[in-house]
Amino acid sequence: MVAEVDEEAMDSYASIILSLERGGFTDDMNTLWNLLPADGIRLMVNVWLTRSADRAGIAHPVPTSAQALAIIESDHRLSSAEKYLAATLVPFAVNKIGIPLFDTTN
Repeated sequence: MVAEVDEEAMDSYASIILSLERGGFTDDMNTLWNLLPADGIRLMVNVWLTRSADRAGIAHPVPTSAQALAIIESDHRLSSAEKYLAATLVPFAVNKIGIPLFDTTN
């Protein structure tokens, strides 16, 4: 059985998605989060809180510095100077306890 989506709901969804291009990143993420059904949010939070530490690394592997730089390079809003600064910092970026933010073995 396939659930039917009425035209009004589809129009509302489409207008929200189109508005994402005009908002900031935080606004976009909040909008997307609030589009999720409450049961789905509770399920995700519960699974996240009870996850095994070993599985967390499998589900969310540390991105490589090459992946980070590719994303930065593809962002047309950044200037050449900003891209250069990112390229200089990404290979050495660490969190507050000194753990590298990116896998630099590539």
